[in-house]
Amino acid sequence: MKPIVIINTFDGVFFHQSRKPIVICDIDHTFIRPIRNYNDCYNQLKEHLNNYKEIDRGVKYILEMSISMGLVKQTDEKGFLLMLERIQKLRGKLVFLTARSSESHTKTISDLTKVGLVNTDTYEIHYTGNQVTKGEYIRNHNLLNGYNHHIFIDDYPHFLESALRLYPNMDCYLFKYFR
Repeated sequence: MKPIVIINTFDGVFFHQSRKPIVICDIDHTFIRPIRNYNDCYNQLKEHLNNYKEIDRGVKYILEMSISMGLVKQTDEKGFLLMLERIQKLRGKLVFLTARSSESHTKTISDLTKVGLVNTDTYEIHYTGNQVTKGEYIRNHNLLNGYNHHIFIDDYPHFLESALRLYPNMDCYLFKYFR
């Protein structure tokens, strides 16, 4: 089984020049993130709370609510565009795979458009609704068929591990931006 590679930019994704890639990319905290960052929220809350655990819990709540409310931006616009160019040059494909429910499709399209993704309607977006792991979803929906280089990018190690258990040769990237 391959190791999971930690990246903080999509420019860190490696492509074999002789292979046709499929890139499966998570949305929340991978492609998009809250407009505000952890430190901004922390500094605001520490004026009103003095327990670190309460502050941390409050910051995480604010950040998740920001995503829920559509107060988002891209995590790495420049790196993402470079990655898209590489995928297109190799005649590959990028699909989004999210734990969101398919009932949130309109909001998902709105979020992707808001952060500047061009031609949002041309991308496949797959939703697990937290009903199965992402590895199981990839297998159940045959997402890898027709491609000989499989890349999965997510911010949650459990989902990457679920894919690696089924596809030990998959290139998995743990996306970590400074929150």
